[in-house]
Amino acid sequence: MSETQSETSIRIKLPGNKYMPAILRGSLKRPMILMVHGLTGHMNEHIFFNGARYFDKRGISSLRVSLYSDSEDSSTRCLTDCTLKTHAEDINAALSYLRKNGAKKVYVLGHSYGGPSIMLADQKLIDGYILLDASYKPDFIKMFGAKKISKNLFKIDWGVEFLVSRKMKDFSEHLDWDAMAKKITKPMLAIYAAKGILKKSTAHYASIAQGPTKLVGIPNATHCFDEPGTEEKLFNATIKWIQSLKKSR
Repeated sequence: MSETQSETSIRIKLPGNKYMPAILRGSLKRPMILMVHGLTGHMNEHIFFNGARYFDKRGISSLRVSLYSDSEDSSTRCLTDCTLKTHAEDINAALSYLRKNGAKKVYVLGHSYGGPSIMLADQKLIDGYILLDASYKPDFIKMFGAKKISKNLFKIDWGVEFLVSRKMKDFSEHLDWDAMAKKITKPMLAIYAAKGILKKSTAHYASIAQGPTKLVGIPNATHCFDEPGTEEKLFNATIKWIQSLKKSR
C-alpha cells in the first residue's frame, strides 16, 4: 500500500488469486463514489482523475478502479478475461471492500460500458447510481466493428486495436437490458452528452428504472466529455444530486 498526498493505492482481492487495482481518495467516513470506466478504459481517465479531486474538495471521497490492467503482474485481469458479469462481480468486490472498511454511503458511477456494469452489481451494497452516457444493447459487430480472428476472440479497431472474447460478446447479446434497468429501485442520476451517441440509451434507463430518477444533459459534450467545461458540469450535476438526496431524507 502506497500513499501520495490524500490518495492511497490499494489491491482489491478477486477470486482465482486475482486482484483489482484501485485508488482511494479521501476518508471512508465520508460519502463515497465508486468510479467505473467503460470498455477499454481505466481509472485515470480525466473524468475520474479530475472528478476524484473535484469531489474531494466538496466533502465526497472516491474509489476509482481498473477492471483490467496493463500491469506486468499477471494477477490482474486482462480484457479478454472479462464479460459484463465479470465486471459486476468485481464491482461487488470493490463495494464489499468499502462497506467492510466503514463506508456508510456509497454511490456507483459508470461511464459508457461501465453503466451496465454497475447496474448488474449487487444493489444491496449501493445507495445510488450515476450513469454517464451509458451503453445500451451495443452490437459488437455493427456498432463496434468487431471482427472474428479466432474461435474465441474478436478484434476491435478504435484507432488502437484490442481484443474481446466471444464470451463478452455473447453475454452482451443475450442480456435482457431492460429487465436489468427495471430492477433498479435505488435513486439514479442519468447524465448524457448532448452531442454524444448514447443520449437516447441513457434517457431510456432513466425512464424505466423503478427508483427516483433524474435525467441531465451536458450541452456541447461528446461521449467522453472532452470539451472545455463539460466535465465540470457533470461533476456539478453529481454534487447537486447527492446533496438533494441528503435533503430528501
